[in-house]
Amino acid sequence: MSEQLPLSERTLQLAERVVEREASVEELARMSAQLLEGAQAGRAQFQQDSEASPELTADDQSVILSSMDAYIDALAAVHARAQAGSVETLGEPLAAARAALAAVREHQTRYQAACIYGPAMHPFLNRVLGHLEGMARRETDRRHTLNLLESLPAFMDEVGEQVGGIDEPLVLERSQAGLKAIADACARLRDALENGLEGDKDEFLGGLRQAILEGSDAVAEGLGFQFEKDLSVGRTPYPPVNLVLAACDRLITDHISSEHFREVVGQAVWLLAQRFPEESQDSVSDASREVRESLERLYALPPRPDPDEVVTEREVLRSATENLSMFVAVLQSEDEVFDLVQHEGLGGGGGGQAARGLPMMLAGLLQVGEQFLEGQASADDVLEGIALLEQTVSRSRGQLASARDSADRSKLLTGAIDHLTAAIEALRDMLERKGGRSALERAETEMHASQEAMKSLESRRPG
Repeated sequence: MSEQLPLSERTLQLAERVVEREASVEELARMSAQLLEGAQAGRAQFQQDSEASPELTADDQSVILSSMDAYIDALAAVHARAQAGSVETLGEPLAAARAALAAVREHQTRYQAACIYGPAMHPFLNRVLGHLEGMARRETDRRHTLNLLESLPAFMDEVGEQVGGIDEPLVLERSQAGLKAIADACARLRDALENGLEGDKDEFLGGLRQAILEGSDAVAEGLGFQFEKDLSVGRTPYPPVNLVLAACDRLITDHISSEHFREVVGQAVWLLAQRFPEESQDSVSDASREVRESLERLYALPPRPDPDEVVTEREVLRSATENLSMFVAVLQSEDEVFDLVQHEGLGGGGGGQAARGLPMMLAGLLQVGEQFLEGQASADDVLEGIALLEQTVSRSRGQLASARDSADRSKLLTGAIDHLTAAIEALRDMLERKGGRSALERAETEMHASQEAMKSLESRRPG
């Protein structure tokens, strides 16, 4: 498990074992030298890359560099004392290194959150909006924005593929128009950077911002429409499987790539494993195993699969899921079935004890967190679950941005999403050994708070 952790975490954990006289100080000297060299190179690269960046003010850059300097100084002290064999004096610089590393990661988390949870539906667009804001406030180096715009084709390919899967012609047309508006705005920005801006700067940047936000809203609305349709098509009682069945249809008709297809199937496999652990031995687990094996065969399909093979396995999956649904309905309590069928993603907790009163996604993530603390799961296992929850939260924020709900309903949904974001931060703290079990308990508290907000939201659903 330790080999899966970053070098920084492996080195600091090794230092803790050295302090406890459970590991070699010579190995610590070697690893800390490697980590120190990487940290120094990272600082130099960050300083070069962030100079006059639209995404960072001079104060932002100064604070981050100070945190990196504190980390490097602490690592240098750990390395020097390890080289000298001064095990008894390692405690103080080790604690300082952990504190400084936490500060650096906090800056990274804030930046990532600003990209993911900004006003637009995609991190790339939120970064572009950040550049526009920075350019409006101060002089910046255009190379940063030109470099960012190099990612536009990848964004268009990724989101264009998703938009292509929208079934309703009018919704598809609006989303495609929104995507074109985004591309046009980025092209106008590139032209201004390369050839000079004519006219009022604030008016130009404001117009670009409005075009990107309106285009983003149109795309998010279309994707949200299709996502809800795929979840509720009623082919099976399990929304993740419904998404896979819809993805099979699109793979056959070349409306999605094999990479996107595998991502959808992989998420369904993970969710199923959390709800029906492999080690269980009963009729439900046997039925769930058939579903899991079908999903795994779909995941293992070659990049350009035979359409007949996809159709055959799709029907196997549908049949296996219906069989699983029958066993669940017969052998499990009504509350658990309601929780499983009606409350997969963010929706309120159905109340089965096994699910801790939470949807399967959240309860499963807490279970993996407990296994991590007990040494039975890796950090990557937890990160996989966090990534899935982050995608759900990001998608929900995108839908919220284009929703036409009342102010009260929007406030409740924003609160629910904010609680889930806090739960994600608590889980990351747990991985970084900042709080251990208390961090996991904090994540569970935030998840329950999110569910309370969702219950209030359900009670105010328009009739």
